[in-house]
Amino acid sequence: GRTETFKIVSGIYKRDFLRGGAIELDDRAVRYLVPAEAVADGIVYVTEDRKSEGIFETMGIAENLFGGLLAAGREKAWVINQQEMRQLSAEWTKTL
Repeated sequence: GRTETFKIVSGIYKRDFLRGGAIELDDRAVRYLVPAEAVADGIVYVTEDRKSEGIFETMGIAENLFGGLLAAGREKAWVINQQEMRQLSAEWTKTL
C-alpha cells in the first residue's frame, strides 16, 4: 500500500516494471536505484515506525544525529569526535 509506494518513490524499494507504473518529477521520468539519488532531487522517506526503522534506541540524540550524517555520506569519520557530536545535538535540539 502506501508505505511500499513511498519506499519505491524514494529509492528504497525497486519498481516492478512488469506491474509498475512510471514515476515523474518535474515532467521527467525518474528511477531511483538508491535513496541518495532521490535525496539529490529533494525526495526523502520518513518512516512511520521510527522506533524500529528510524533510530538507535539505545543511543542518545547526538549519536542518532551523527549516525544519520554518516549514513548519508555527509560525514567522513573513522574516529568520532564526541565534542562535535554534542555540539551537533545541541544545535539541532535548539532548532527543533
